[in-house]
Amino acid sequence: MQLPKEWQRFSLMSDHLDITCDEIKTQALFYTRWGFFSYWEALLYRADGSYPDDPLILRSYKITRLDDNWFYIIH
Repeated sequence: MQLPKEWQRFSLMSDHLDITCDEIKTQALFYTRWGFFSYWEALLYRADGSYPDDPLILRSYKITRLDDNWFYIIH
């Protein structure tokens, strides 16, 4: 997926993101760093502002709430 130009600065690569939409929750994961051995960092936007509940994200080393809808993930 190609991001709009105004969103490309959020992601390491303009097409490196994960967007999940369901009936209740919508979230977007913008990868900001990609390393070895499954290491990555990302900005996570959650439309409803709830704490992440994805099992992959919950296994992360650190989850920091930046504001009502944004989190920084170090995995």
